[in-house]
Amino acid sequence: MIPSLLSPSLALLLGFGKKQTHPGDMESDDDKRPRSGGGEDDSGADYALAIQDIQRRLRRKSRDRLRGKIADLLRLINTPLADIIRDHALPYLPAASVLRFRSVSASWSQRISSPLFAVTQSRCHRSISGLFCSAASLPSFAPFDPVAHALPDPSLSFLPSSTIVVRSSSNGLLCCFTPFSRPSYFVCNPATADWTAIPPPPLHPGADPALALIFEPSVPNLESHYAIVIAFQIDRVEGVYGFQTFSSAAGSWWVSAEVCVAECIIADSGVSAGGAAYWRTTMQTVVGYDPSADAVKMAPWPAGYEAEARWELGEMAGRLCCAAVTPATAAVYALGPSDRWSLLASFDVVKVDGEEEEEEEEEEPKGSRPIVFKKPPQPLRFQSGNLEALFWLEGRVVGVDLAGRRVRAVKFDGPQPAPGVDYVSHINTLAPVVPQVASTSAAAGPAVQGEGSSLESPKNRESA
Repeated sequence: MIPSLLSPSLALLLGFGKKQTHPGDMESDDDKRPRSGGGEDDSGADYALAIQDIQRRLRRKSRDRLRGKIADLLRLINTPLADIIRDHALPYLPAASVLRFRSVSASWSQRISSPLFAVTQSRCHRSISGLFCSAASLPSFAPFDPVAHALPDPSLSFLPSSTIVVRSSSNGLLCCFTPFSRPSYFVCNPATADWTAIPPPPLHPGADPALALIFEPSVPNLESHYAIVIAFQIDRVEGVYGFQTFSSAAGSWWVSAEVCVAECIIADSGVSAGGAAYWRTTMQTVVGYDPSADAVKMAPWPAGYEAEARWELGEMAGRLCCAAVTPATAAVYALGPSDRWSLLASFDVVKVDGEEEEEEEEEEPKGSRPIVFKKPPQPLRFQSGNLEALFWLEGRVVGVDLAGRRVRAVKFDGPQPAPGVDYVSHINTLAPVVPQVASTSAAAGPAVQGEGSSLESPKNRESA
């Protein structure tokens, strides 16, 4: 019959399992006689009723889920468009555009002014806004869009010094220093003019520090903490470098026991990617330091030996990248997990004799032809959540979108990139700046590195 078609587990669940018999429960011959209206017909009817009940409950749950989805859809349909834009579109806009929307209404102003929105916007908006140049005593900023990417004070005159060098940028925050024999250090957000002074490192790195700012806006980092890594040459040991890190969470510096041999680290080449700091070296290698793992990383540059090649490091969507330019090509590489470089894009350099017009990549419709440079460009440091690399060419900063094969450019009055001329790409966000209190003990040097000191590396603290 029907119960025999069920699996043993389902039969037991529905009450049709084999009933255990006991001596006291033995049926007599009279009990085994079929009764009118009973027997197997009754068990089949009970089974059918149980199946119908299960089906009704399943249909009821399905209808409830459908009603919930319809209610959510109706709620979204009936939501005012202004609320949809406020909640889902504003975080993806650059800081200047977002701040202008505060005048829409009191609720918009309250939402934009909340710390949670600042963290969300710094995580969502990841396209390059422009570049800082520190060739003069005060920095200057060249925005790709003079309205959407404008800064209230591009010269950073709100900082307490008349001479400032912008050395590193990371997701909306800048790390600056004063180019004196004993530099002062600052972290600021030029979009909001918030800033804080950083205590000097325990080991003096000189007037031209090789530093990199690490700031990763994410859900786990709701407090917007950052780190500064400075590579310094070990005293009396030429070509050997150590690393010291400032943590905004701890509010102090610590010196790593890890070292690397690098001949000479180029001070103004530092970038951050994936939570680590990286620099170029004169040996055509890449040196990196991960403060969270207290580990040194080294990799050769991707283009092999090329005497006339120029290259810079950058970050795309959390990956360390490299833009290398030779007389024939401009290529962009990305470093993989096995410390091997993979080619992301390559652009030909076609020299044109005689008088030149505008660059070919701007004459053609976007994406209609391969991008071609008429002269070898100068690669620039870059950081972007998108696949965009930056180049300098005849007084213009050119941004190349590797995915969409699109090009955007901004004219810049600054000098050509050269040693001593810092070009730092920047993303305008509302990222908050964690304030710090300058500590005199942080500048005391190795003498304060006693047992349990916050200046020690994580490995030393664990062993202690």
